Amino acid sequence: MSCVIRALVLVALTLGVGVAFYGLIVRRTPTGHCAHRRARAQRSARWSPITVIIPNADAAPAIVNGVYLPLMFISGTFFPLSSSSVLAKIASYFPIRPFVLASYNAMNPQVQGHPVREVWLVNLAIWCAVALVFAIRRFTWLPRRRA
Repeated sequence: MSCVIRALVLVALTLGVGVAFYGLIVRRTPTGHCAHRRARAQRSARWSPITVIIPNADAAPAIVNGVYLPLMFISGTFFPLSSSSVLAKIASYFPIRPFVLASYNAMNPQVQGHPVREVWLVNLAIWCAVALVFAIRRFTWLPRRRA
């Protein structure tokens, strides 16, 4: 419980500093909420299929980070990407790039109109559906015996 409280305090402080000193504007739009809901559902569905290849709890962080960190790197999470770059074009097929762009545009005061493009929502919905189908077909609560 203390981790949740600590995370909420850090989010509040970060947003407060952004609003007070950097002119951050947090817009709440229906498409922004839709993008965040789909991204949350997609994240949940995306990590369930990975459990198929995780042999035990000790190996979980290494396997998950081995998949997630390269995707975050090419999606422009750690540094800005030009939308015309090859890396951005590759990342646009994966689910993290649309979520990063939607989150950035929702807080960018220079973006006018709806901050989320429908293409990003479709991308997130497709990844969510594929991951959910895979998870339903492959996930089990019991560990598989390896021969």
